[in-house]
Amino acid sequence: MFKKREFHRIPFTTKTVLSLQNSVYQGQLENISMNGALIKLNHGTDLHVGDVYHVEIFLDYEEFPLCLKADVRCINFAMVGMKFISFVHDTETRLRHLIESLSSNPDLTTTEQERIRRRLADYFREE
Repeated sequence: MFKKREFHRIPFTTKTVLSLQNSVYQGQLENISMNGALIKLNHGTDLHVGDVYHVEIFLDYEEFPLCLKADVRCINFAMVGMKFISFVHDTETRLRHLIESLSSNPDLTTTEQERIRRRLADYFREE
């Protein structure tokens, strides 16, 4: 049975870099939501489900990439599904603006942003 997605995905392709300690993986963002992303890596990988990576998503029209932490949720060959767990600096706001600009339903993005804020607050309360 398929689980219904809580956040709608927006197809968007751009350079993306994952890093963890001395490991760096370059790839291409395939789609993104307020909650996570699907990334196609350029080369083979030894990522593992549950690993937490620093993610940089480069936007052509911005000087600095979107920077966040995400954990690996699924791996299928060179495709990696990641769930965002924290945002660096103003990345959450910039991500919301990106999704609003790409979405056919920008009001949905605001609702999803509130949902992710509640989920992150619950996550940090449990630790």
